Amino acid sequence: MFQNNSEFLDKIREYTKELVKKSELEYSQEDFEKSFLTQSSHTPFNIDAVQKIEYGRVEKEYVTDEYKGIYGLKIKKKLFF
Repeated sequence: MFQNNSEFLDKIREYTKELVKKSELEYSQEDFEKSFLTQSSHTPFNIDAVQKIEYGRVEKEYVTDEYKGIYGLKIKKKLFF
């Protein structure tokens, strides 16, 4: 049976709302991974995959303000999606 669980997407929306509201990113990789695995099977593949992504800022050369730019899911410790 398919279960509709939006916890992972809700977590991403929460990060985005906080970023817009406070101009700062309040982010927990542990919560991010937990929310992903709550809606996914705990296969070795899924566990490995979620440990390689994060929510964060993608660097743009023309952006000078630390909190302006493009945010979203990206490869961990990299400046691109």
